[in-house]
Amino acid sequence: MQKARLSLCSIFIPIAIFAQMTGIVSRTSAHPRITRTFQSAPPLSGTWPVWTRGAVPRNVILIIGDGMGPGALKLTSVAQSGREGQLFLQTLPVASLCTTQPLGEEVTDSAAAGTAIACGRKTANGRIAMLPSGEALTSVATDAKRAGCAVGLITSDMIVGATPAVFYAHDDRRGDYSDIAVSMLTCGFDLLIGNRDGRAWFLPRGQAGLRSDDRDGIAELAARNYVSVSNIAHVAHVPFERHVVGWMSGTTVLNTESCLGELLEIAVTRLDRNPKGFFLMVEGALTDKGGHGNNPDLTILGTLQVDWAVRAAVAFACTRTDTLVMVTADHETGGLYSTFSQCTKSQPLMYTTTCHTSMPVLFYAMGPGADQLQGVIDNVDVGQALKRFFKRP
Repeated sequence: MQKARLSLCSIFIPIAIFAQMTGIVSRTSAHPRITRTFQSAPPLSGTWPVWTRGAVPRNVILIIGDGMGPGALKLTSVAQSGREGQLFLQTLPVASLCTTQPLGEEVTDSAAAGTAIACGRKTANGRIAMLPSGEALTSVATDAKRAGCAVGLITSDMIVGATPAVFYAHDDRRGDYSDIAVSMLTCGFDLLIGNRDGRAWFLPRGQAGLRSDDRDGIAELAARNYVSVSNIAHVAHVPFERHVVGWMSGTTVLNTESCLGELLEIAVTRLDRNPKGFFLMVEGALTDKGGHGNNPDLTILGTLQVDWAVRAAVAFACTRTDTLVMVTADHETGGLYSTFSQCTKSQPLMYTTTCHTSMPVLFYAMGPGADQLQGVIDNVDVGQALKRFFKRP
């Protein structure tokens, strides 16, 4: 499997070079450098459980790296280990290619890609779980909630950002943050954590918020049994009978390699108390910011945050046989490629654009149901599989 993974990653280097030479993507003017060191996710000891082929998972942990294309994975692995294919997530037994095109265009945004993953249907860019016809789509998170399962969403982005929003809201414009916030108030999910920038969309301007009305969403959340938290330790101390809504600082809480892994560990402990199982989505947003800004430090940090989250998810899944772990990206950002030079013995890296690209991303999985998503797949296949798992009597 390791050989197969390496060859899958290497496919994209000539694609990126060709795209730059032919002008499909713009050429950047600088070769940015890595300026700091990072802590990699360590391996796990012991053996993994054996899963029955065709089994349906009780629990699903879906981890999405925003903008985390093959170039980001290769850069991070080589920067940390000197070789590609060395990230923890690359040890998962299922490794597939995943295409990401939306309706009507070649290059997706996070709203359309997130809708495909969350709802199993293609839509146009900019739409949150909604078709161009105006039809609202039902997400796997909503399916899980209706089936009596626990549901959690964690992101290093705003909780009203496109990726988390597709799991609970419906809107024809991803930037309608005020309306998306209202949708979140009534979703009933057990755990909702994002960065603190999202909090302003729940408060009126008179309370230092960004809403144009007088609605106090924070007070409404409290009335709906949510406890507001601002750091990882606070999450661990919320009574189990209460729901959690988190507003985490991007500079003091969500700025370490292991932060998403730590939050995931606490989240699964809470969600697993539900006897019917749970659905948990975790998004790492920094890789996308690294691609847009052609910043390799952010690309690596964001990718490692995802990798630490995967390690935490696998550590939980390995204690049982009923949990599926899925890892993918919504799209590639930055047209990043990185390859060794025989002449200089160095590893030049280049971002070929500051935008999203149509480059396929990678998909990794382990656990019951992982065998349903092998080979070359599309992001809508992920969503359809997820929805099948939570169609319960």
